[in-house]
Amino acid sequence: MAKKPVKIFRDFADESALQASPAIRATTDPAKEEWLGREMSLTEFVREAWHVIEPGTELEWNWHIDAICMHLEAVADGRIQNLLISIPPGSMKSVIVSVMYPAWLWTRKPSIRVITASYAMDLGTRDSVKTRDIILSSWYKDTFRPGWVLKGDQNVKTRYQLTAGGGRQVLSVDSMTTGFRGDGWIVDDPLNATDILEGKVNVADAVDKANNYVGKVLSTRINDIRKAFRIVVMQRLHENDVIGFLEASGEFELLSIPMEFNPEERFTTSIGWTDPRSDRGQLMFPRMFPKSELQKKKGPYQLGPTAYEAQYNQNPVPSKGDVFDSAWFRTYIEKPRFLAKIISVDCTFKDKKSSDYVVIDVWGANGQDRFLIEQVRKKLSFTATRDAIRKVYSRHPDASAVIIEDAANGPAIIDELRKEIPIIVPITPLGSKYARAMSIQPIAEAGCIYIPGWWSEEMRTDWLKEISGFPKRSHDDRVDTMSQAITYMRRFSVVLDPGQVGVFEE
Repeated sequence: MAKKPVKIFRDFADESALQASPAIRATTDPAKEEWLGREMSLTEFVREAWHVIEPGTELEWNWHIDAICMHLEAVADGRIQNLLISIPPGSMKSVIVSVMYPAWLWTRKPSIRVITASYAMDLGTRDSVKTRDIILSSWYKDTFRPGWVLKGDQNVKTRYQLTAGGGRQVLSVDSMTTGFRGDGWIVDDPLNATDILEGKVNVADAVDKANNYVGKVLSTRINDIRKAFRIVVMQRLHENDVIGFLEASGEFELLSIPMEFNPEERFTTSIGWTDPRSDRGQLMFPRMFPKSELQKKKGPYQLGPTAYEAQYNQNPVPSKGDVFDSAWFRTYIEKPRFLAKIISVDCTFKDKKSSDYVVIDVWGANGQDRFLIEQVRKKLSFTATRDAIRKVYSRHPDASAVIIEDAANGPAIIDELRKEIPIIVPITPLGSKYARAMSIQPIAEAGCIYIPGWWSEEMRTDWLKEISGFPKRSHDDRVDTMSQAITYMRRFSVVLDPGQVGVFEE
């Protein structure tokens, strides 16, 4: 015999809706003889509903799915009111939490109103449509025999309501709230990981915006704050991201599942769940995330150690600078054989105390390592800049390219020198200065960037202060030339094998 619905669903019940439709009461009260539907756990629901949204794709099951379902059920029956789920990307979190969970809730109590939010409207809309596909499917209707349908006058991708009183409203961190009020909310990925990792947004600003939205805006859209459930699921991106922000309140239960197990940080929760792994480094789901692929993600040309530790091991570790930590950079005395050399130029011609510096860098590559060989940094006029580039090129005739940003003052110097220096390459920068700096952060963090050990202590300190102080310091010209050179040199990464014999020697 089917179990009776748990108490929290009866607390959420819209009594007027139930009284208006005996069929609804029949489908939500197994004690009634006319109740014909089936009751199942969320784990069963995920397994059986999978074919509706992913037809022809085999469901790869793993213990972490059971863990998520177990804790979501605990929210449904009132053992947990507020839940944080921290888990690596690609772990089916959105499918379970944002797609399956609302559809499952309505099999138990179709009067529940749910607000779902994420960093972008199209992400929330995608999941909302999948939920609607499930409840409109013949499988759902045959299995649960609901006595309710979607209301014809309120059935769009971002908002739909059930004739039983329940419904869903999709919001984003950028969107305005509407008149819809919910019995609880689900926040799925409040931060855009791609924008943060690629430097398209200022991390601190993005974090503050998401925290303000979740902490202040969503809290005003709840019907009864005493009973409302609040769920957040995401990958960690910053020590004060939404999970860090809410956990500090002491009002939330945290389910954290790192990709790699650390026995000293084994997670247990109030409902008796504990991480089932035993060996240090044991992977969450080795079949889907093999160790060889995860090692690549830690590398300097993918996520790098810090971003990997946050996203995959749920352990955001801040660097000492906003983008670069001065401790990441190494010095060298003995010059290696360089497989490629690049001259990178950042131009300005104002020659005033208040203007930026002209910077001319020479960078060399050996394997994955990048070496700053020479740097000219002065406030120069147009003619002085032109002559300085000529002199640097004469000292490094084996350079593969002289790269100059094709913007601001760059085109003038490109036109002046193109005939005598045939390897000049105009560069059109992609994204902001911050974005370009962020794109090389993993390379720096991996210890792959070297500066001259023969520089004076004062020169090294001054260079490191500008790099680690970016973007808050008044000058950023050395950051520009470094990110420009290293970004351009990415194209050589396939051939720059450390075991190869160098073709250029300094």
